[in-house]
Amino acid sequence: MRMMNRWFTRYLHGEQNGVENDKQAWIVRENDTRDNPTAYGAYPNPLAQPVTLYLNKGGNEVGELTRRNKSRQKTETLIDNYSISR
Repeated sequence: MRMMNRWFTRYLHGEQNGVENDKQAWIVRENDTRDNPTAYGAYPNPLAQPVTLYLNKGGNEVGELTRRNKSRQKTETLIDNYSISR
């Protein structure tokens, strides 16, 4: 709320509060709380690195998306069951 109020104060009320000089992106990461997100200078984060993800065995049950290929299986089949409405 504090951050949002700073933007409203600047751009709706015209008060020079320096909010445009703050970090550009605030993201709630896995160990953050909603009121204490991690700040980044830009979005996407310029320090981000590409990551290769692998789809591992599971098919129509529960598969895995991991950073290492645990399966020697060359292909995996996924069929989207459109009859499930959840």
